Amino acid sequence: PEHSNAHPERFLSLSAGGNWTIVNPSTAAQYFHALRRQARAKQKRALVIFTPKSLLRDPRAASRVEELEQGAFRPVIEIPAEDPGAVTRVIFSSGKVAHELEEHARTSGRRDVALVRLEQLYPFPRRAVKEIAARHPQAKLVWCQEEPRNLGPWPYLVERSAFLGLRWTYAGRAMSSSPATGSFLR
Repeated sequence: PEHSNAHPERFLSLSAGGNWTIVNPSTAAQYFHALRRQARAKQKRALVIFTPKSLLRDPRAASRVEELEQGAFRPVIEIPAEDPGAVTRVIFSSGKVAHELEEHARTSGRRDVALVRLEQLYPFPRRAVKEIAARHPQAKLVWCQEEPRNLGPWPYLVERSAFLGLRWTYAGRAMSSSPATGSFLR
């Protein structure tokens, strides 16, 4: 069951001193702009890209031509709530699960959540995350991931957030020795 997991927590635990950039782009434009930013960077360092194969054909990850022609890589993408005053939770996530959260919020009519896609995991976009949290002082900050609690970005985020004075709530799978549960059917 772990054949397709790149174990982002392993890369994140080795991140220090600006040794590389780790991204998890959620759209074709974000992927393109991450590659372009890497190619144009004056200081060269490794680029680690996490993105599931399932997003390759997912219409939610498609981008318009204009998004490829213009713009730049955005380390954090905020999907603001219709009524910012009604927000009780700001849910941060990365990758495919971000699309699933957006779809669920839209279909269920949730107006009390603001969704944030963390597209760059390292270097951690401290300023942008802190600004979003400051805009919602009454809201609970939630990190949602599809990996088990002891895997994925969660352990890394807890450590980084402590330096910012942010407190997160975890939403996801319980701790597990395997990144995927596999099938219980025979």
